[in-house]
Amino acid sequence: MACASLRSWALEFTAAEGAGAHCQSGAQRLALGRIYNWLDEVLGGPDHTPEHTDHTKE
Repeated sequence: MACASLRSWALEFTAAEGAGAHCQSGAQRLALGRIYNWLDEVLGGPDHTPEHTDHTKE
């Protein structure tokens, strides 16, 4: 199945966020939160509001 549209983002993970080791691997929780936020936005997850879907604050 082909994608109807391709959307991508480049995200910077900084040492200040705890990602100084290599890319985002030093801040796995932050990386997964950003991924889940992106999926909610792209797929239109349930109750998609900033305060409900900000997985980086969990």
